[in-house]
Amino acid sequence: MAGCGAAHSPPLACANPNSGGGGSPDTTRARVGQTVYVALVEPEGAMAAGHGFPWARASSSDARVLSPYRVCDTGIYSLPVVWYAFKALRPGSARLSAPLTAAFQAAQRSPRRRGAPRVTLHGYSRTVTVTR
Repeated sequence: MAGCGAAHSPPLACANPNSGGGGSPDTTRARVGQTVYVALVEPEGAMAAGHGFPWARASSSDARVLSPYRVCDTGIYSLPVVWYAFKALRPGSARLSAPLTAAFQAAQRSPRRRGAPRVTLHGYSRTVTVTR
């Protein structure tokens, strides 16, 4: 997952929102210069519900600390996955978040269609503390 061959510090990956405690306020540490990745992986059956990819674009609460960073993703995955990268620019804290899309939130509140799988998801949220 290197940014198209650019020299960089080792990346720091943030966990998928559905891997234990989805949506709980976890904290991750990174150093200035590292790339922090958010991997949003659609659980099996979520798109079968007919509402598209569940999460909106990931964003940083403070782009001066964690700035969006474009990477080349040529991976092939068995489930839909979206990668977002943020470059740690200076010391501080920022919250990375990716809320569920409005369509997916509405689908979770509405009665499910007969035979449609019930998939309960949470928005992604994690605080990243950047140090020197």
